[in-house]
Amino acid sequence: MQILSLLTLAKAGLVSRSCKPQNLATIAFLVSLWSVPTVLAQSAHEHGVAELNFVREGQVVQIEFFSPGANLLGFERMPATSEEWMLLAAVAEDLETAIWLLGEQLNGCDMRIEGVEIPSFTAGADDHDDHDHGDAHEDHEDHDEAENIDHVDFRVQYTFECADSLPSQLEVTAFAHFPAIERINTQWIIAGRPGFNELTVNASALSLE
Repeated sequence: MQILSLLTLAKAGLVSRSCKPQNLATIAFLVSLWSVPTVLAQSAHEHGVAELNFVREGQVVQIEFFSPGANLLGFERMPATSEEWMLLAAVAEDLETAIWLLGEQLNGCDMRIEGVEIPSFTAGADDHDDHDHGDAHEDHEDHDEAENIDHVDFRVQYTFECADSLPSQLEVTAFAHFPAIERINTQWIIAGRPGFNELTVNASALSLE
């Protein structure tokens, strides 16, 4: 199955993309995360706070990142200007590379995106001309409800397969790229050993050992 560029989708206004994990490694990754006693409540939506699930097994690293949209966009509503639509497209493009998250630290590894979810603001937007204007009041109420979105979330999953030895730690660069992120609650499993810690701009290193 061909996966279209997120940037292409965003520019077209079709900015909803969900790729479910297809391989056993990713399924095992998710199952192992669910089994950790300190499992994060991913339904939580707190501005300034993001979540990172991290698994290392040998030379394979798997990462899942979850964040409220306000951390990445600065707003959680329908983009109102061309600049805001371009910002959404830029964030979608960032998620394709993982450089925003880890810089160039794993550039020598084979990286693939296992899944990504970005918000869609287009539901109902193309149906306006088809409305019966005799029911205009109800129709515009529906539009208002569609545009007054309570929460907007982003989620992305990466797998890195590395031929060379991995560093002893990784510096999470998301804080520099998205300054609205104040804290990243991090849950990890390294060589079968689970743990949890909190990353901040002043303590952003994630140990791989």
